Parts: sequence; structure tokens; C-alpha cells
Amino acid sequence: DQFVCSGDPMQAIGISSPSGIAGTDFRWTRTDNPNLSGIPLSGDRLNLSGTFTNTAITPQSTIFTIEAYTEQGCISSETVTVTVKPRPKVSALPAAQNVCSGGTITPIDLNDDNGIATTAFSWTRNNTGNPVGISGSGSSDPITGPLTITTGGQVSTTFTITADADGCTDQTT
Repeated sequence: DQFVCSGDPMQAIGISSPSGIAGTDFRWTRTDNPNLSGIPLSGDRLNLSGTFTNTAITPQSTIFTIEAYTEQGCISSETVTVTVKPRPKVSALPAAQNVCSGGTITPIDLNDDNGIATTAFSWTRNNTGNPVGISGSGSSDPITGPLTITTGGQVSTTFTITADADGCTDQTT
């Protein structure tokens, strides 16, 4: 059994002949889950692989049943469950703003547009030496605080925000 994030390829499921019997045919099917797309419901490839998309906000599973048929009429089967975890979709507003040196930025609200309840946010910002004020990294939501220029004229800073839902991530700046 395996767990994978929506949009990431699953680990290939290798299919081989039971007991090394020549002339074995293979077929596989999977349970139909309307929240999963990207891999057909059946096939006969010897290397079962692909990428699922989970359209739900909770983990979704499908069960693959792999069957081997020998020329002598013997059948063997194996099942593998693949659970596809949802991927968050991070957004941050406002996306851009201007503030005078020493002023407090408008709070940057962090959101998971996919609505996954377990999403946690973290962030970093570039050029932490100038301006100063807001930490170089954190997990607060919203991001807020003062920024003060220490040398020179106008300075830009960029926040990189990461959303994590059970190991599945998305990032924006």
C-alpha cells in the first residue's frame, strides 16, 4: 500500500509472472472513486504507474486488483491500496503593498483556497538585513509587523509562503 499527494506520481507497481511461468497475461482494475482522476479504471500494462488528482479535501483511496492468467488456466491476484492526499492551494492577500520605513505592513492573510482543514502555513522573507523588523521566517497568520530601512533608499522584500497539509505542499510569493 502507498500514500501519495495529489498531482505527484504514485510509485510504480511492478507486475511479474507468478512462479516465473511463461505465457502469463496480466490485467488490472481499480475501484471507481469519483474524487480521483488521472489513471484509468483498468488496463494490462506490466508497469502500473501514473498520477492521480484528488478533487476532495480529504484523503481518497482506490484499490488496484492485479490478476495474472497462465496458459494452463491458473489465476492469481494481488491487491494494492493507493491513498491520494489532497494538496493545498496557498494564496496570500494583499499580494503587494507599499509602506514607509518604520511603518507596519498591512496584514498579509494566508489562505488555503482548497479548504483543507489541516493546512499549516510557514513563511520566509528575503533580504532580512535591510529592511529590518519582521523576522526572516515564521508561521504566524497573518504576517504583520513594521519594516525599517537601515541603509539606502527604497527597498523591496518578498515573502515566500508554504502551505502544508499532511506532507503535501504548495508555495507562493
